[in-house]
Amino acid sequence: MGLLCLLGITAAVFINGFTDAPNAMATAVCTRAVTPKKAVLIGGACNFLGVFIMYRLNPSVSNTMASLVVLPPGSGQAVVLAALCSIALWGFGAWLCGVPTSESHGLIAGLTGGALAVFPSLTAIRVDAWVKVLKGFVISVAFGLIAGLLCSAILALLCQGRQRRRGERVIDGFQLFSLCCMAFLHGAQDGLKFLGAYQYVVGQIGTGSLLLVSVVMTIGTTMGGFKIIKKVGMDMVQMEKYQGLASDLAASTGLLMASLGGVPMSTSHIKTTAMVGACATRSIKKVNFKVLGEIFQGWIYTFPVCGVLGFGLTKLFLLLPA
Repeated sequence: MGLLCLLGITAAVFINGFTDAPNAMATAVCTRAVTPKKAVLIGGACNFLGVFIMYRLNPSVSNTMASLVVLPPGSGQAVVLAALCSIALWGFGAWLCGVPTSESHGLIAGLTGGALAVFPSLTAIRVDAWVKVLKGFVISVAFGLIAGLLCSAILALLCQGRQRRRGERVIDGFQLFSLCCMAFLHGAQDGLKFLGAYQYVVGQIGTGSLLLVSVVMTIGTTMGGFKIIKKVGMDMVQMEKYQGLASDLAASTGLLMASLGGVPMSTSHIKTTAMVGACATRSIKKVNFKVLGEIFQGWIYTFPVCGVLGFGLTKLFLLLPA
């Protein structure tokens, strides 16, 4: 089952790069600051660096994930494999519909469902780690909206009257920087979550595991994601360049603080809400609430779907020979 776990984490990380990482690139592409091909290549490279560098500097997000549940001896492989398979199935299905999902929250739900399958008691769940998860969810939504609104209002001052053309040139240059920040911090958050889950199997993360997650997430980012970019960056909102930069700056700030504090936070959650906040600065009509509702439903369904899948798949995998 060790080999199956390795294949499972590879598939799940690939799906994460394929479906979640495009949130980091959506605004720069949709405001035409960067071409799609260039954005994907830059985003892939920054995802790699985010996983590798952040784990070496501050692995607190990984440690939070590794302390999320209590697993009886010998059950770690089955639970982790079940959680990875559940988010791969859920993430790929949502991608077919063009709906961005949070694979990180799917991983949390899958691990929790798996832990309850082998240890049917609430003592299988570590409350302090789950409190951080819930904090991350609430903060990502609230901070994204408020910070996106404030950043957009400030940047709008650069694009008024005679300063508009000069301000837009400055914003174009900074959007490439903000894309790099978003992609780096996506790797720093989601890559470390998968490494934390893998600790239930291997105990200690070595260089090989670190490189595996970094490389696979990069490959996933460079091979897909344009349906998500269109859904989030074109269908959900109508953005001007300064609003795109504002949403990137707001989301990057929130992700950085969460990463340093060991709080698991969804890139898709904070980036989506930051985009809504940024676009609402001038007119709430620029937000397509039908599309936003579809995205929000995807977030809500992630917990129960992946939790149930994690529970059922764990029961199945425990029947297989070790």
